[in-house]
Amino acid sequence: KYLQASGEVARLKRDREHQNVVLQESRKRFRESEEKRRKIGGGLHSANGNLIAKDEETEQLKYSYGEVKKFGEKTFEAQRKWRVKNQEQEAKTQEVKGQLRLEILRSKELESLYLQEKAKREHLQSSI
Repeated sequence: KYLQASGEVARLKRDREHQNVVLQESRKRFRESEEKRRKIGGGLHSANGNLIAKDEETEQLKYSYGEVKKFGEKTFEAQRKWRVKNQEQEAKTQEVKGQLRLEILRSKELESLYLQEKAKREHLQSSI
């Protein structure tokens, strides 16, 4: 019986040592797992922060794009109005040029008539 009890004690010691080894390995895996979880959690936190920053940047870009678009539309409208006004001024300038040409022709006609009348008068005066 003594041998049987000694064998039982030896087996229990081996089992306990084995359980200690298994427990140590489990604790080691748990620490490694916790460290990985912290790293992943930190990475996720960092990634989440980056996403928030990118979202804010996207919103700012959308706002800037909207402002640029409004400015472009205002510029386009101002350019259209300027073209219309420029075309109106060009038409008015052409009209005034046409009137000026007519006035120059009338002036030349009147000058020609004046010179003819002057020549007739001088001819008549010299005949008298």
